[in-house]
Amino acid sequence: MQRILSVRHTGHGHVMLRITGGERAVLYTVTEMTYSSLGFPPSGEELCGGDMDAVIRDDSLFRAQKKALGILSYGDVSRSMLRMKLLRAGFDRDIVEEAVKFAVQGGYLDEERQLARLVEREARESMRGPYYIKRKLTAKGYSSRDVSEAIIALSESGQIDFDEIFERLCDKLGASEEERTALAYKRGFRA
Repeated sequence: MQRILSVRHTGHGHVMLRITGGERAVLYTVTEMTYSSLGFPPSGEELCGGDMDAVIRDDSLFRAQKKALGILSYGDVSRSMLRMKLLRAGFDRDIVEEAVKFAVQGGYLDEERQLARLVEREARESMRGPYYIKRKLTAKGYSSRDVSEAIIALSESGQIDFDEIFERLCDKLGASEEERTALAYKRGFRA
């Protein structure tokens, strides 16, 4: 049996439980709802196996969500890349899926917004063409269809003009007519 040593409400919808089952105590973070479903156990109360399973699962989800937010704080990450990083961190697949869902529903992970920003940056700052951009972003875990849709939407709205970008690139590099064709393939303006 596991015994609760202390209970602390964080004020952010979570409760921290310090629980011992032997020689050492472990700190678990659960939602107020999970704590309620356990019957609001006070310090000194013992938890049975099923209750402890709920505590461990809730704590794992809390840690996965926190890890996901940490990963996302470093920059743009696709859903598939976030999944992979959380799995590598040792979280169970079902916990990972819930953490990714949390990030999407909370607006922390918005691939459509990310893709628009990444496509625009690659086109304008790096002077890359649509084929190069598509290869690069699909390699980072974004869906090929979503990348294509972002490129088309930005092109059709006039936010990106790949012909104009290619001309600027050629002017910047002083490309001759012979070099222009090679440059168009190398920079992804042609496939």
